[in-house]
Amino acid sequence: MKLLECDKYAVARTVIEDAVKFEDGKMDLSDERGASGCVRGWHKCVFRDTDDFVKYINARGIKEKVCLLGAPLDTPQRLGAKADACKTYAYMKNLPPPLGSLSVKRLAHTLAGVVADSYDTRGEKMPVPEMEKTMRDKGVFGALVDSKLAGFIGRHTDGSMGMLTVFDDYRRRGIGAGLEAFMINYVMTFGRVPFCDVYIDNAPSLGLQEKLGMTASEGYTFWIDKL
Repeated sequence: MKLLECDKYAVARTVIEDAVKFEDGKMDLSDERGASGCVRGWHKCVFRDTDDFVKYINARGIKEKVCLLGAPLDTPQRLGAKADACKTYAYMKNLPPPLGSLSVKRLAHTLAGVVADSYDTRGEKMPVPEMEKTMRDKGVFGALVDSKLAGFIGRHTDGSMGMLTVFDDYRRRGIGAGLEAFMINYVMTFGRVPFCDVYIDNAPSLGLQEKLGMTASEGYTFWIDKL
């Protein structure tokens, strides 16, 4: 049996196959030991154990841009690489979560500077031109409260949901949940499966995924720039 046919790796299968199908990617490997798809310059893969992953990257000469799913927590140390651990979640239900009364609108790319300045991931800011392209290609959607921008959510180049940000003055009002519920509904209109990555030290976001009915992947996910 191929690894992706195992129920244990259902979320990894969903994430890899969705990204390959909808983001102009291609499957590079799929057998009983592991699977890998090439998507937007990244190798999104899952393997039964780290040794099989090492054999794969050595055989292909892969030295950078790897997203490894379903891995043990100590994987970066074993590989001599740097990457923070994430949990990958996918929405596996047939019906999306209900939408509340939150007003959500697609933001114009002319707001790229505002969005880029507000979105912070591990101390790094997305360059404004890159954010503008993301807003044009994938869309960034904002929550409006009394006609003012209260927060936003978007999608990354692999189609995953992300960039969820709620401004300080609007927190603890359910806006984050409303934005992600909106995005889950939006993604599903394209026949896609909504998915996202959450750093394991982000307890509020981890709790939000459970609240919205997202299914957690087996093991941990690591985005590794250099091997």
